[in-house]
Amino acid sequence: MLNSISTNQRGAILQKNISEKGDLEVIGGAQVQRFGVTGIKGKINKSKIDSDLAYIKDNSILVQNIVAHIENPTEHIQITCAIPTNKNKILVDTINQIVLNEDISQECIWSILNSKVVNWYAYRFIFGKAIRTMHFDNSVTARIPIPKKVLENQKKINSIVLELMKLQKPYLLISPKIANLDSSKKGYYDLVEEKTKLKSEIDKLETTLNEVVYDLYGLNKDDIKIIEDSLK
Repeated sequence: MLNSISTNQRGAILQKNISEKGDLEVIGGAQVQRFGVTGIKGKINKSKIDSDLAYIKDNSILVQNIVAHIENPTEHIQITCAIPTNKNKILVDTINQIVLNEDISQECIWSILNSKVVNWYAYRFIFGKAIRTMHFDNSVTARIPIPKKVLENQKKINSIVLELMKLQKPYLLISPKIANLDSSKKGYYDLVEEKTKLKSEIDKLETTLNEVVYDLYGLNKDDIKIIEDSLK
């Protein structure tokens, strides 16, 4: 289980000390997005931090504490997690930090937590299709199975994730450019074409990554069809 290869702890309870000024930038659950940490919740003075839970550790994954419940097109959940790239941010308790054992890569667990199979499994067998607020605490991570095959597939998974991250960056940058450019202006359709191409490449990598995770769990075509059909 995930808890046997990691520790799961919420960030520090610091909300009352967050302001517009301070030595350090603070992030909460809303800032944790799939492809990284975006924006800040506010700032805090270092002197106000009295807990080690506030700091980002090595080889960790950041997860939104509240799991998103989505109703369309069908009811499902989305565990939202990110690989932190800047350790200088301060965490509050709307974030869970999963600190992994040294032999497990961030990319592998990021892939598993973002996968269709784990979100499908967690919604049905851990949260019991709950409609009330769902939290990503130890009672959940203690029940998320991690395939033993993950160790021998880390190199392959890491390569796919790194390529996915590489493509995602220009994709996220191009969208606001298109939104702010009149369709009659020169270069508009070139940007649209570039965005379409990037999206196609990202979708292919996403599909490949989900197929790799399906294989890790030893799922057959019938198993996969049940999961895929549940999301249509």
